[in-house]
Amino acid sequence: LFQKPILELYLAMIGAAPEVNELCRDYYYILIWGAPLVLGNYVALGWLMGQTRVRASVFMQVSMNVLNMALSIWFVFWLHMDITGVAVATLLSQLYGGILSVVLMYYYGDFDYKALPWSELLDWREFIAMLQVNVNLMIRTACLLTVNNIIAAVGASFGTVVLAANAVLLQLKDIMSYLIDGMANGAAIFSGRAVGAKNGKLFAATIKMTFKWLVVLAAILMLGYHLSNEFFIRLFTNIEEVVAMAMTYNVFVLFYPVCTGTQHDADGTLSILPFAVAAGAALGQQRTMAGLAGLYAVSVNNTFILFVLFEKKVCISDAFVTNLLQIMRTSAIINL
Repeated sequence: LFQKPILELYLAMIGAAPEVNELCRDYYYILIWGAPLVLGNYVALGWLMGQTRVRASVFMQVSMNVLNMALSIWFVFWLHMDITGVAVATLLSQLYGGILSVVLMYYYGDFDYKALPWSELLDWREFIAMLQVNVNLMIRTACLLTVNNIIAAVGASFGTVVLAANAVLLQLKDIMSYLIDGMANGAAIFSGRAVGAKNGKLFAATIKMTFKWLVVLAAILMLGYHLSNEFFIRLFTNIEEVVAMAMTYNVFVLFYPVCTGTQHDADGTLSILPFAVAAGAALGQQRTMAGLAGLYAVSVNNTFILFVLFEKKVCISDAFVTNLLQIMRTSAIINL
């Protein structure tokens, strides 16, 4: 109902060139119909990771993206559909992901669909409690989107070339972010399992191992990008002005893994703790709600850094984990 005013308000705020606005409209009015599919895919992805079905979640994400790339190439270069082809390809890949997510949840869920607890599912108190959690998450997401849109608006004010160069560099940044976030998702599962079972040794080992591999991954990403930055930029554009502009500022992408790595791994280790304890107590098992791992990322970054620096001097015990949870809850309330 509100798709047109939302888009027009956004375009007015960004202030891009008229031809850019027209391309944005063509893309938006196709892809907007995939919004429910995207939300459903997020739910399925979080559920699969929470059930420690990592291979299934990886298959879901990789197959969606491969299909999106293949369809985009076909529609753009063979059918000459231009920006419309990219939008249609993305929408079809989202539809595929939605169907696949239902199949995977049915296969791994082992639900008794004939005896679903509808009274619990429709309990308004549980619904309000879920909304309260999501409000905090939406605040965090709003902060991230605000920063991204400010970058887009400022870039657009400098002209189409700067706007395009920003888009290329942000795509490269996002690819690095997804690679690092994959490690964080794995850390979320193991740290949640450790705390849910009150296993301090496994929790300490997870943090130590995650940080060590973070250093290795960051070094590989930085070295690979430093040696082949122009090649990666030209994968996204063949416009020489845009390539030159992106090369001028690509140093910020180069150091991105170092700047963001700790935050992502904090998402995957310390931020899972409040949910891990609750889930472990409620379910009586070691599976946790890893899909909610990113909620307290803002509040735990400094805690994670300090913990890593002094990890060898700290003996993790059940009392330490309990105290850490209390500190995190207080810190999250203050930050959010």
